[in-house]
Amino acid sequence: MFERLKKSNDVADASEQTQWSGLTVGLVGHCGPDTHGLTRFVNRVLPGARIESVHTGSELEALGAEGVVLLVNRVLDGRFETGNGVELIRQLRNRDADVVAILMSNFTDAQQDAEAAGAQPGFGKSQLKDDVSAARLCEAAQAAIV
Repeated sequence: MFERLKKSNDVADASEQTQWSGLTVGLVGHCGPDTHGLTRFVNRVLPGARIESVHTGSELEALGAEGVVLLVNRVLDGRFETGNGVELIRQLRNRDADVVAILMSNFTDAQQDAEAAGAQPGFGKSQLKDDVSAARLCEAAQAAIV
């Protein structure tokens, strides 16, 4: 699958779209331009996955945890209990250990803090074209649908 990602003009086949059709990716606390870029990234890596933009705590609760991967902004844009993405991940994981979340940040220390809080290994928005980022999203997606 990762070989296919290197060819940007490829269209996902039906089996790949079916593989991810039960998955929801929540884009948590991102501004409009970032949401657009992340949506393109998710569509490329996880064709068939449903993508939800999340800007409030109630929208986040409505997603649930089963079959959901959360791409959480480091500095949250929206109305949440906290403005800090790492703290939000910590709160979510304390409530439900099955929550699958990735912190979106280019800062190594923030990534380390997020992983200590229970997040999957993450990546920054400047790394959306990297194979490593695609692999990390796929790993998180598989954890969410198991």
